[in-house]
Amino acid sequence: MAVSRAVPMEATRRLAGLLVGRLLAGALLVGPLGLFLALPLFSVLVVSVVGREQPILLFLSRGQIGDLLVLWGRSATLEYWRGLLATDLYFLSLINSLKLGLAVSGTATVLGFLLAYGVTRTAMPGRRLVRALAVIPMIMPPFIGAYAFTLLLGDRGFVTRIAEVYGYHLPLDIFTPTGVWLVQVYVFTPFVFLTTAAVLDRSDPALEEASESLGAPGLYTFCRVTLPLATPGLAAGALLAFIGSLADFGTPVVLAPRRFPLLPVEAYRELVSYNNWGMAATLSAVMIVLAVMGVLAYQKVVAGARFETITGRRRRTARLVQNRAVVLGLTLYAGLFLAVPLAVLAVIGLMAVTEVWGTEIFPSRYTLEHVQYALVTGPAALRNSLVRSGLAIVITGVYGAILARLIHRRHLGASRWLDALIMVPLAIPGTAVAIGLILTFNAGPITLVQTPWLLLVSYCVRRLPYAVRATLASLQQIERGLEESSLSLGASPLFTLRWVIFPLVLPGILAGAVLVLITTMESISDAILLYAPGWAPLSVEIYTRVLASEVYRAAAFAVVLIATAGLLRIVISRLTEHD
Repeated sequence: MAVSRAVPMEATRRLAGLLVGRLLAGALLVGPLGLFLALPLFSVLVVSVVGREQPILLFLSRGQIGDLLVLWGRSATLEYWRGLLATDLYFLSLINSLKLGLAVSGTATVLGFLLAYGVTRTAMPGRRLVRALAVIPMIMPPFIGAYAFTLLLGDRGFVTRIAEVYGYHLPLDIFTPTGVWLVQVYVFTPFVFLTTAAVLDRSDPALEEASESLGAPGLYTFCRVTLPLATPGLAAGALLAFIGSLADFGTPVVLAPRRFPLLPVEAYRELVSYNNWGMAATLSAVMIVLAVMGVLAYQKVVAGARFETITGRRRRTARLVQNRAVVLGLTLYAGLFLAVPLAVLAVIGLMAVTEVWGTEIFPSRYTLEHVQYALVTGPAALRNSLVRSGLAIVITGVYGAILARLIHRRHLGASRWLDALIMVPLAIPGTAVAIGLILTFNAGPITLVQTPWLLLVSYCVRRLPYAVRATLASLQQIERGLEESSLSLGASPLFTLRWVIFPLVLPGILAGAVLVLITTMESISDAILLYAPGWAPLSVEIYTRVLASEVYRAAAFAVVLIATAGLLRIVISRLTEHD
């Protein structure tokens, strides 16, 4: 009898220990999201109904939850939310942001997929070169890139003047909503390209070859086999493009389209120009809602289908499409697509060595003074950028891979909402994220303001979605039976994770690392508020020069930034190729 009672008791203890262990592990994994993401975002939501800043962490650390609730109850108001719907400026900014985000996402998805298909599935010449050059728009600081577009397509722009010499008039006005759409498409298409190419690179081409061997036309195989295989990468890239467009601040500020208000710009103006915390928080809260809606739409797209094609067998190299019309068409398209960012890059390079640039097509006088100045004073700022970006890559890579695994395997009951929470920072202007972090960590048990760590926290929080999305897209291709086979043969879960799962998702992790690297290197909206004295990143140095009307000197710093980010991008790409 004693033995029979001991067995259930022992089983109960093991079950309780397992549950406690999982709860502790879940708390350790999700806890940082709560502290560094959920709490600052919650602060933004609170301010949208209270109207002034609230040091929530300070109240919580003192155990003054009751006092905090009383304060909120006395100050709560729907004034700002009513103003959002009743004021034409705010409501129009909501509609414009939504329309622009959908237009940019749709266009970038098509353009990014064509590039990814060309470099992974066709005999298009220069595929390595296309991979290297396709990310140029992402490396450019947004305000410098947008300004370079004005030098190309503005009223007295380089392309505009050349067209006038030959008697043509360009129908495009860069200082319009169409101009913002054009610039954002070129900025965010590489997001789709990277996520889709990572998926297609790891897809087993056996399904496509089987379709062709059974007599299916090439177009049928493309539509019914290749396109569905690319869906995880396409959906992830489209989501990143939509949310990136929604939160883009630099492009619309530089182009300043008339009668075309946008949410991030209006939120910034309400906060910086009018010190209107309530309306700035309300506009940011709207962007949070739109971001969550985008994530839910993404989940709906990928939830109804299976994309597993990685089975553990040695993957053969895909048989490249040799059709001349397809190869020629994609080659011409890639050349045209890359011509614009290359032209923008050339303009930035010209600006870096310009002394005087008036109404002429080319600068009238050149100088190396700006480049020399950047090389002398730039290394310290470059070091600051590299240190923080490198730490952000490591943190988001490890943490993002773990979270992607949890979301994919549904180890947490609220994994769908966890996925949505992770994606939210992409839709919030960096200024709003920075303000939320300042409110949270300005006082109390954790004080990070005026330290180098707070900007690193912002980098990790805002770029974590890139790591999660890229890794999750690779995980969705791995057949579940592959992992189960390893476990059934006696391998431990840790061994299976290290030697079976990790090598297969490494390209996705590295793709996420590329996104984290190039977006943190050029980030400005949060850096300008959070950097500590003596730790200004290179993007802040560039922005400071632009504000001081030292545009040519800013371009020289931008060349240093672009060259560094491009070199690191090549290094990471080589690591992917040798995997």
